[in-house]
Amino acid sequence: MFAGYMGQDNGRGGASPKDKYLALLLAALMIIAFAHSWHYCLRPWHYGVEFGYDETNYIECAKRLLDTGSFSFWGNGPDAYVTPGFVLWLAAFMSVFGKGSAAVYAVKLAQAILTAADVFLTWDIGRKLTRGRLAPLTGAFFVAFSGTFCYYARFMLTEPLYHFLMLLSADLILGAVRFGDRKGSLLRFFLCGIVAGVCIEVRSPIAVVLPFALVLVLSIRDAQRRKWAVRAFGMLMLGVLVPVIPWTFRNLIVLHKFVPFCTQTNAFFYGFTPDPLALGLKDPGSIWGNLRYVAEFFRADPAGMLKYMTVTKFRIIFLLPDELVFPRLYMVNEHFRNLFVYAGGAGILAGLFFRRYRRISLLIIFFIAMTFLVVPVARYGVQFYPFFGLAAGLLAEGILGVFKKQ
Repeated sequence: MFAGYMGQDNGRGGASPKDKYLALLLAALMIIAFAHSWHYCLRPWHYGVEFGYDETNYIECAKRLLDTGSFSFWGNGPDAYVTPGFVLWLAAFMSVFGKGSAAVYAVKLAQAILTAADVFLTWDIGRKLTRGRLAPLTGAFFVAFSGTFCYYARFMLTEPLYHFLMLLSADLILGAVRFGDRKGSLLRFFLCGIVAGVCIEVRSPIAVVLPFALVLVLSIRDAQRRKWAVRAFGMLMLGVLVPVIPWTFRNLIVLHKFVPFCTQTNAFFYGFTPDPLALGLKDPGSIWGNLRYVAEFFRADPAGMLKYMTVTKFRIIFLLPDELVFPRLYMVNEHFRNLFVYAGGAGILAGLFFRRYRRISLLIIFFIAMTFLVVPVARYGVQFYPFFGLAAGLLAEGILGVFKKQ
C-alpha cells in the first residue's frame, strides 16, 4: 500500500517495481532520521549542563501547570510569555511518565519519531508539488542526513513539534488544494486550519505568512478560481481560530489583555542592530516605535544597516558553524548544509520564473524575509531546511530536463 502511494501504477492495479524501490528508500531515510535524532538524544549534556535556559523554563512551566493549574513561564503568577502548545505537550508526557527523567526521555523519543515523520512529510509535499521523483527524495534526503535538523530532537524546545506541525499543515493544505472544489473540499480546508492553528500555538511564525497568503489568493486572475480560493482561505482561517480562541479568552479573563499568541520579548526591537541595549536604546514596545528606530538607523548608516539586515543575518541564520553536531564531522555537516542552502535558495528564486511554482516561491521568500526582521538566531533557519531540500531537487530536475531535451 505504501509503495502504491508513491504515485505510479503498473497497469495491473499495483505499484510499479520502481515505486517499490522508492518506497524502500523512503523508509530507509525515515529510519536514518530516527537513528540520527535518537543518537543525539542519548549524547552527553551540551555545554556541561542538563538543560539550557529556555528548556528549564519550559519544563518548570509544565510542572507548575500540572501542580497548580496555572500557566506561568516565569513562576511569578499567571502569564502568556510563550504560546501554550509546547508546554501542554510536555505536561501531557509528565502526566503519564511523571516529572523526572522518564518523561524527558519519552519526549525525546517522541521528538525523534516526529523527525522521522518530517522526512515523509517533506517527501509528500514534494510529491504533490512536482510530477518527478528527484525533488521529493532530495528534500527527504536533506532532512534525514542534516545533522542540524535532527539535532534539535534532543532539546526540550519547540522546534521538533513545530517543524512537524508546520510540515503537516503544508502537506494537508496542498492535499486540499489538489482535491479541488469537489464536495467536502471546504471541510478539508477547515480541518487544515485547525492543524495550522495548533502549530501557531506551539510557535507563531507562520501566523505572519497568512496575510501574505491571502494576497496571493486575491491575485488569482480567473474570477471563478479566485472566488473558490477566497472561500477556501476563509474556511482555513476559521479552522485556525479553533485552537487560538480558547487561549485568547484565557488571556482576556486572567490577564485582562488581548493576547492571541504570546507576550514574548519584542523580537523586532532586537532585530535591527546587534545590541540595541548597549547603544542605550529602550524597547519602545510598539511597532511604530520599532519603525522609528529603523528609520533613524537607516538614515545614519544606510549601507551598514542594509548589510546587517541581509548579508550578516543570512550568515547568522543559515551559515553559522554548528560545532555541537558530530564534533568530529561538523565540517562535513557544514558543507552539506551550505550546499543545500545555496542550491535550495537558487531553486526558490528560479521558481519565480515558472507559473506552477511562482506563488509558492513568493510565499517562502516572504516567510524568510519576515525571519530577517527579528533577532537573528541560527535555529530559526532550521524550519526552512525541508523547503531548501525540495527546491534544490526541483532545480536539479530542471537542469536535467534541459540536458535531456538537448
